[in-house]
Amino acid sequence: MIKQLHIHFIGIKGVGVAPLAIIAKEAGFKVTGCDIPDDFITSRILKEENIEIWDNFSEKHLKNVDLVITTGAHGGLKNPEVIAAQKMNIRILTQGQAVGEFMKGSLFNKKFIGISVAGCHGKTTTTSLLATVFKEVGLDPTYAIGTSEVFPLGFGGHFGSGNYFIAEADEYATDPEYDKTPKFMWQNPQTLIITNIDFDHPDIYKNVDAVKEAYYKLAQNIHLNGGQLLVNGDDENLRKIRKDFSKNVKTFGKNQTNDYFYSDLIVENNKTKFDLYSEDKLIGNFELNLMGEHNVLNAMAVIACALEYKIELEKIKIGLASFKGSKRRLEFLGETEN
Repeated sequence: MIKQLHIHFIGIKGVGVAPLAIIAKEAGFKVTGCDIPDDFITSRILKEENIEIWDNFSEKHLKNVDLVITTGAHGGLKNPEVIAAQKMNIRILTQGQAVGEFMKGSLFNKKFIGISVAGCHGKTTTTSLLATVFKEVGLDPTYAIGTSEVFPLGFGGHFGSGNYFIAEADEYATDPEYDKTPKFMWQNPQTLIITNIDFDHPDIYKNVDAVKEAYYKLAQNIHLNGGQLLVNGDDENLRKIRKDFSKNVKTFGKNQTNDYFYSDLIVENNKTKFDLYSEDKLIGNFELNLMGEHNVLNAMAVIACALEYKIELEKIKIGLASFKGSKRRLEFLGETEN
């Protein structure tokens, strides 16, 4: 590392910001943060990382700070600390910009192979599952996942010794009031997974066509830069991406026209089993500690990605089997008396 930068995180308890703070701390940077006093699902984790966090927002928090990373909440780019940082000529990145900057690796004096996971549904689970598989096979990726915990990985952020950077790619606005650029547009990975497209975030997008256009622009960037796309081939909202960038696209889904397709799906005892095929050839039998067809599709994206990076099939199975879910996604909390 060139210098031990002091990075200050505004809204550090948010599930998008906290993983970045943990990455920076594990990478050896000085990390501080601020947020409202309320307890968040990230609070315990940030405390365990021994990150100094101040309540509320004040320019007093900016002493000797080299870089500010801010949330879109709490006033976003008009947060009083952001305004103060601007006057002090401190570099400022939004959370979305920071994910893209971290993926580039220049802050860490490192060059990453970026893998981004986008989609209106399933991106947190898919990113978590992908990071788990890569970690379990010994690749020790860096990852930024929009949740507090991944089981069994631990925190939603990690600075790894390996060459991969795995990131959740969010279609929400960089700043909902001042910068409507979709956050994922700041990422430029070598591989982009898209789980599906649906009408979401009506405060930002007026209809599903506007959502589709945002994803199309993202896919176009990846295509123009020679990256690979792995997309849900059964999703009609992804048809234009499949058609226009077909040379760079591989598909997964239930339909046998996909590059990867599944059959014989069985859900029992809180597990899901399925067979995976490619070009009518059985690749293998898989088992997940997750329930439902939607999670099979999430897992297929992960398997396809891992195979594209030449990870051995048996190691992929071990990684999948070790995954127990992520915080607030079908999380087992306990049983009642009845």
